Amino acid sequence: MNAEHSRPTSWDGSEREQVSLGECMVERVSSKPGDSCSSDESYDESYEEDEDSSETRLDHEDNLLSFVTLPLNWLNEHHIMVVTALRRFIIIGTNRGDVVLLEAKGGAVFRVLHAHTEPVSDISCDAAEEHVASCDKTGMVVVSSTNEQVEMYRKDFGKSVRSVALHPHYKQLDEHPLVLCGTDDIILVTKSVFPWGRKTTVLQQKRGKVFLVRWCGPDIIAWASERGLLLYSYPGKALLQLIPRPTDSAYLELYRCSLVWEEPCSIICGWGDWVQTVSLYEMSTEDRLRWGPEFCARTHRVDVRPPIRTNKGRHPYRVCGIAPFGTDRYLVLAGMVKQEGCVHQLEVRIVERDTFVNVYRGHISTNYRHSLQFSLAYSIGTGAISPRGKSVSRGTSSHEVLKECAYFIVCVDTVMKAVLTDDDDHVEYLISVDRVAEAYEYAQCHKITRLKLEDIGRCFMHYLFAMARYDEVVTCLPKIVSKNYAEWERWVVQFDQQGVSDLLIDVLPTTVSADNKAGSAESCCAGKDAEPTRIGEEYYELIILRCLERNILRFGEAVQRFKGLFRVDVVCRAVGVRYNDCKLHNCSGEVSEDEKKVLGDAYGLLLQLKGQYDDALQVLLHVSGSDELFQLIRDKCLFEKAMELLPELFANNEEKTVQLLLEQLAHIHTNDGAPLYGDDDVEPAEQLPQLVSGRTSPFAPLAIVRRLEWTQRYYLWVYLKALREHNKSAYAQVLNANVHLVATLFIENEPSGVLPFLREYFAFLPNLK
Repeated sequence: MNAEHSRPTSWDGSEREQVSLGECMVERVSSKPGDSCSSDESYDESYEEDEDSSETRLDHEDNLLSFVTLPLNWLNEHHIMVVTALRRFIIIGTNRGDVVLLEAKGGAVFRVLHAHTEPVSDISCDAAEEHVASCDKTGMVVVSSTNEQVEMYRKDFGKSVRSVALHPHYKQLDEHPLVLCGTDDIILVTKSVFPWGRKTTVLQQKRGKVFLVRWCGPDIIAWASERGLLLYSYPGKALLQLIPRPTDSAYLELYRCSLVWEEPCSIICGWGDWVQTVSLYEMSTEDRLRWGPEFCARTHRVDVRPPIRTNKGRHPYRVCGIAPFGTDRYLVLAGMVKQEGCVHQLEVRIVERDTFVNVYRGHISTNYRHSLQFSLAYSIGTGAISPRGKSVSRGTSSHEVLKECAYFIVCVDTVMKAVLTDDDDHVEYLISVDRVAEAYEYAQCHKITRLKLEDIGRCFMHYLFAMARYDEVVTCLPKIVSKNYAEWERWVVQFDQQGVSDLLIDVLPTTVSADNKAGSAESCCAGKDAEPTRIGEEYYELIILRCLERNILRFGEAVQRFKGLFRVDVVCRAVGVRYNDCKLHNCSGEVSEDEKKVLGDAYGLLLQLKGQYDDALQVLLHVSGSDELFQLIRDKCLFEKAMELLPELFANNEEKTVQLLLEQLAHIHTNDGAPLYGDDDVEPAEQLPQLVSGRTSPFAPLAIVRRLEWTQRYYLWVYLKALREHNKSAYAQVLNANVHLVATLFIENEPSGVLPFLREYFAFLPNLK
């Protein structure tokens, strides 16, 4: 049988984390750093007396525990009396006298020992987990093997036996020591000198009621009684110390006592409102003799720390169970009471050891209120306990040890297993409390196994999108969505619905997968279920047309970036309508000069993509300072058309027109080695070149002179000035044929330069009339 984990089932945090326990339920309760048992300021919500009410507010705190409900369908008419947790097994004693061994992983029944006929009062096991001891309230004590259904020892003591404890090395020691407690006595059972015989030794008697006895390591026996906590040295055969219970700690018999031995030298006692920690240090023989002969039996030095009281503060509670949680914290099963012995509400708390400050609180809603119906058991796993003093935190070695521990919370007939949350649980918790950004950052830095980083990233993007943080979503899209083109299309639609699709221009993929480029037969036969190999052209068109409506500047960027990815005729028709409308109404000041320029450049580019170069050229000529005009002439070699429209080109942009003419002049000189002007023996009309390449060119200097001489002399002056500066040999050739024209241009445009011109070009003076 597999245990059922309860984890958040949605990414939007709509379900609070809770664990169903039949009639019990666990919820995380708010707490603040600094809350302790004596000053619990965060616990400011009083619980209603209605046992069905379980509403508590959730604070933004780490969820340290993950819960599992053990499947106990085998119980039927049995009821749980006691639970002990080991590395291999979970051992349950029932009201019908059965001792049931469950597998630690999954909770499946491993073996059932019919050891008793009356309710089992306590269970103990040795360190090797090969023998289990059980007792009942009629006085029957049984030691059985966990590997075989064989009883090693059985005896009826004829009086109620409340607790039993096997020595940790029960099998290895010849004495096979076993200790048990009756109503007011402590009895040690060992092997006698006779075969199969057992010797009983009374360690204490008639010193008050005894409730629990435990071995603390191989050398110390500890028991809790009305007088307090007593420590007994097994090798020294002497009482070490009595730690008296607080004088005002009444009604302790109404609560289960927890006696926990923590390697290497600590005892933790949690009982009612009293928590006591004791440290034991073994003394050498020399140390004992130094203190005197009467101290020879004192095998250990006892260090008693001040007790912690949990009955203080605004909301006092009682300890129903306690266990170590790492090296500097405890896990406490805390019962809030309004009347002693009657638990009003139950919580799982993780507290700091020194101050009992709350680190975590999980509220358990249950219909059962008697304090003895709740208990806590824990197993330390297979890892060794790391040295004291190191804090338990994610990423540390003690954290790794803590991950092997398991805690079992008993609520009447329900057993819940609590384990340390892993990185996946932590991410799920952060998402459930809307700390999605932290969840995504944490997932990137830690190893997650169940969850996928891409899914967490998508959750993060949806969270940002819901918060209208569109710029941050755009930043995440390339990394998270990558080449999932279908998802890109969904995001385009979502951004368009919010009117911000222009934000996607810079990140939307402009590549096509290899399958689409190859046009393979497999891709064609894949059918509708095949993964898209590119973003559909209609999505690019959607972004472009939205930008045309709302942001012409971004529209120009979109057309440039998405060139070749959309249907040109669709976009060109829409742009043509907008362009002609703008010209017709002269824009009425609604469109800025920059936007006019972008709109004209984009329209010219679209006409160019359609192959309508002459139309594109005509459109671009009317765009002041057009970026596309001269690039179109270069790319498509429209030099003859440009010669016809040379005055218009100068009117559009003098600087770029001169640059274009000089570039072509350098190209002619470099590639052809042809004269920069026509043949001197040929008439001027015959000097006009007809070919773009070869020994003649439309942009030969003399051809440009002839084109501008009788139309726009100022543009010719601008051209000749640039030619004089960049190519003196070509300028000299122009002077040789047109010195009179050049001199006239000087007189018209730069009179102060006439005299220097005449001096510099004296050789051409004979040509002047």
